[in-house]
Amino acid sequence: MEVRPEACAVQGVKQHVLQKLILPVYRAFGSSRSINFDCGNDFNRTKLATGQVTTMSVLKRSLSLFSGNALSQKVLENNVKVSHYLMGVGCGTKVHTSGEMALVRLVDETHNRPCRVFDVGVNVGQFAGLITGNCRTAELEIHSFEPSRQAFDQLAFRFGDDDRVTLNNFALGSDFGKATLYSDTPASGLSSLTRRDLAHVGRSMHLSQTVKVRTLDSYCEEHGIDRIDLLKIDVEGHERDVLAGASRMFEEQRVDAVTFEFGGCNIDTGIFMRELYHFFRDRDMDIYRITPRGYLRHLERYRESLEQFVTTNYLAQKRAAA
Repeated sequence: MEVRPEACAVQGVKQHVLQKLILPVYRAFGSSRSINFDCGNDFNRTKLATGQVTTMSVLKRSLSLFSGNALSQKVLENNVKVSHYLMGVGCGTKVHTSGEMALVRLVDETHNRPCRVFDVGVNVGQFAGLITGNCRTAELEIHSFEPSRQAFDQLAFRFGDDDRVTLNNFALGSDFGKATLYSDTPASGLSSLTRRDLAHVGRSMHLSQTVKVRTLDSYCEEHGIDRIDLLKIDVEGHERDVLAGASRMFEEQRVDAVTFEFGGCNIDTGIFMRELYHFFRDRDMDIYRITPRGYLRHLERYRESLEQFVTTNYLAQKRAAA
């Protein structure tokens, strides 16, 4: 196999990195184990030329020599936690530190008037409060949906006099009917139509109540709503049902953007990120992960590493016309 000149140059750089960076660190740890990264032989030169060896692969191979102890593993675990948080993975529990202010900008920048937001799973109004308290647009219309009676009472107290907010005391799902809502405490943010197993965090979903369920499509038809600028879904693992009940609105491309949570509740309901990613991709929507600073990280394709079962916020947005 012919070795390209540029590959030889890359080989030289990698050999330099090994000699000047990795090997001194290795020796500093006083390891008695041998290490051999010969980038000069014909076999490795061929691998370099074909791109089979990268600086990252060599670096990972080198650093793995120091990872076989409890201290190193603890450092690595903390590094993963910090890195994930800064990437937005697991930072979605608190609305003011989750990066969701980026959605306020999205609402402000919409060209539609009035700007219409659906808040599905509003709980006691954390997200609705973020929008109403920070949006500059005067023409704002929020339709909120909360099945819990206790949470709805708090919503009514907070937003009852706000003409921009329409309060609905029922859940949105795949069909009309009734369902059982489980919670650990009254008005809990963990309330779900699935009785979650939270024994590992010392919680019990022992409270329950019967709630009404309707579909998003029927609600829009009844109220003459032909467009949703932002659909926010926080339904503790029942995203599939809400989306199924909104099939007409999505088929007719009447939903411009969707923000949703993905996390531990999806373990209990068996909903994977792959299903949600493909749902939006198949409807010509781009998917982004929301980071703590509000940066929207474009997820160009599905990867299994997206299956992170800690509360993370995502945005699916209608793809701009070419």
